[in-house]
Parts: sequence; C-alpha cells; structure tokens
Amino acid sequence: MKIAPLFYLGHLTDEDIQAHMCSDRMWIPRSIFEEIVGNMTEPGVFHVIQLTNGVGQSVVGTPYQPHTNNNDTIYVPLWMYESLSYDTDNITYERIIPGLLTRMTIQPYTSEHCEAEEPETALRDAFEHYGCVTSGSTIPLLLPGGIHLTVDIHSTEPQNDRPLCIRSGTIELELLRPLDRPETPPPPPPEPPVPPEPPVVAHVPEQIQPDRETLRRLMLEAALRRQNNPAP
Repeated sequence: MKIAPLFYLGHLTDEDIQAHMCSDRMWIPRSIFEEIVGNMTEPGVFHVIQLTNGVGQSVVGTPYQPHTNNNDTIYVPLWMYESLSYDTDNITYERIIPGLLTRMTIQPYTSEHCEAEEPETALRDAFEHYGCVTSGSTIPLLLPGGIHLTVDIHSTEPQNDRPLCIRSGTIELELLRPLDRPETPPPPPPEPPVPPEPPVVAHVPEQIQPDRETLRRLMLEAALRRQNNPAP
C-alpha cells in the first residue's frame, strides 16, 4: 500500500482541500474501506486506522471516505504524509481502538487564535476535524477565516504514549504560550523603603575660656583704654 497527499484527489475542491488538510481524515480504496467499516460494528466504540511505513514511522487517522482512484493508495492530509515521508511506498494499516482523552496540553506556534472573537470556541471547533490525537505530534488546525494554526500536542492524559480519542465528552485543554509571543518578564522587585533624613544639628563651636594670665592681661588692657579715653 502507498500513501499520497489528498490534493491528488481530483474530485475535491480547493475549499474541501483547505478544510480536510487540517484533519486526520483518510480516503481509502473502496474495497479496503468497506472491509474496515464493516468491522467497526461495536456500539459506542470509536475506531481509527494506524498507518506504519517500512522504517517504523506511524500516524493515526480516521477512515473518512472511499475512493476509486488507485486501489493501492491511501490519500491523507499533508501533515500525515510528511509524518511518513521516509517511506511512502510500503505502508501497512491496522485498525485500533484509542483510549479516551481527558486532558491535553498544546503548544501553538503562532497566536492567531488569540485574535478570534472566542478563542476557546475556535479551538474546540478546529479539533472537531480530528478523531484522536497523539502526544508528540504536530498538527494543523483550521481557524475561522481560513487561518491555519500549527500546534504541537505537548502532552495527553490519562496516557501520554498512545493515541487518545477526543470525542469522549469534556476535555480539559491547557494552552502554552505561543512561540511568537515573548515570555512575560517577572515583575520588578519592590523598591526598598527610603530611610528618613537624619535631623540637622547645628554645630556650635565650643567657647574656650582664657586662662588666668590671659584674663588678667585683657582686664589690664581694658583699664588702660578707659584711662586713655575717659568718658565725656
């Protein structure tokens, strides 16, 4: 079995291709599609298909529609094709039942979702195009206005090592800082309190008392001045 990007399907319009590129949907040869769907009979159980190439790369997707192009080719979105790019000619497929996702953390590459009127709703609707997610994968999301947002699936719970179904009800979503936004610096430390100014103390020079001999001389000089300059 081989894989090819879904834009090689001639019956898809440009609008179809834009929408389906941001999904995990697969177009499978009709005979294989009917075989796979015929085995998905368990009520309430969601099935996905795991594609694995000859060098051990694998990706998980949802069987979406049959096709009649080539009986040996599965058509997938470009991101899935690139996940198997080391060998696209030796593909095996396997039906698996994923676990149920309860929480995931994603790392957006850019911040276009922040500009949406309701960012959480925009992301929720974008994930509706996927059947399951796998920790460590990089996937595109389609936002309102035809904007493509690339995100890394950073981690998943309750298991972080296998595909998990995102159609299991309420899912807690943690958004990491978009890579195109600088990290918010920590707030500066508070300024230390300014100590009060110390009181100003006027310096009064110390009065030096003359010694006895100096005092006697000063008194004599004063008496002589009075004698030489009598009062009128």
